[in-house]
Amino acid sequence: MSNNREEKRQNERSQGKWYKKIIGFRSGTKWKMVVACFVYLAILGGIIDKFNGDKKEAQQATVDVEKERQEAIKQAQDEDKTNAEEEKRKQEKEAAAQPVEKKEESLEDKVKKLSSNEFGKGKVESVKVNDNLGTEDPNDKIVLLTAEAKENVSANYTKKGMWIATISILKDLKNEKNISEIAFFYTYPLVDQYGNEKKDNVMKITFNRETLDKINYDNFLHNNLPKVANQYWEHPALSKK
Repeated sequence: MSNNREEKRQNERSQGKWYKKIIGFRSGTKWKMVVACFVYLAILGGIIDKFNGDKKEAQQATVDVEKERQEAIKQAQDEDKTNAEEEKRKQEKEAAAQPVEKKEESLEDKVKKLSSNEFGKGKVESVKVNDNLGTEDPNDKIVLLTAEAKENVSANYTKKGMWIATISILKDLKNEKNISEIAFFYTYPLVDQYGNEKKDNVMKITFNRETLDKINYDNFLHNNLPKVANQYWEHPALSKK
């Protein structure tokens, strides 16, 4: 009778312990319970590792996506830079290939260039191109050229040198039909009776358009220049033999 009561109390105690319902703990045997603990810990550890692994993989995936995004941005920027440089080189090449438009030389610049070549650097004192208000054509110009004559062995040769220089310049300007009048003023150092030297005007030659159109420069003799000029004057010093 007492044994039955004891078993009943043990059964009640066994039923009252919650872990007795877990597989491995139901028998109440210690070694089985220890083994069950290790098994459950291993399972729990596996679950935790799996969770942590998934979390790391998710973090790594996020890092990889960001890295790919940054690389894509950099690649796009590099491509834009390369395209911009190529477009710039293309434009520079096209600009270099285009013919350079030459600025039309003005009449004044042309006269300065011709007279400098004829008389030498620094010998051209002035070149002026003015509108000819005496004609109805607004494009008609009056050219005034002042230059120092080249010295020669004698006054006569110096004078003829001025004639030859005048014809040379007129020949180069023969197609400049807007020149309605051109005047040459020549200066030259002269010595007075007291021995003092002074640069003075020694010759003036003027031509109008009508006279210029009559001259055939291929056959024209320089000695005839004073005869065909519309105005001609020379200093008495040049008339000396």
